Amino acid sequence: TYEQGQIAYQRQDYSQAISYFRSAVDANPRFEDAWYWMGVSYLRAGDNANAISSLQRVLEINSDNANAQYWLNQARR
Repeated sequence: TYEQGQIAYQRQDYSQAISYFRSAVDANPRFEDAWYWMGVSYLRAGDNANAISSLQRVLEINSDNANAQYWLNQARR
C-alpha cells in the first residue's frame, strides 16, 4: 500500500494517499517513511492537526529526520 500511496501523492490525490499510508502504518506502526508521507499528505490536504501528529510520530521513530522536522515546523505555522 505504501507504493500506491506514493502514486496517489504524485497525482495530488492526497485523501487517497493518506488512506494508503494509513494502511501501511496500520500494518507496521514503525514504518517511518509511511508516517512521513502521510504527514506531508495531510499538510497538502490542509489538515494541519493530523499532519502534526503524523510528523511527530516520524520523529519518535527517528529524531534525526530533518525533513520531518522541517514539515512539522511548516504545519505548526
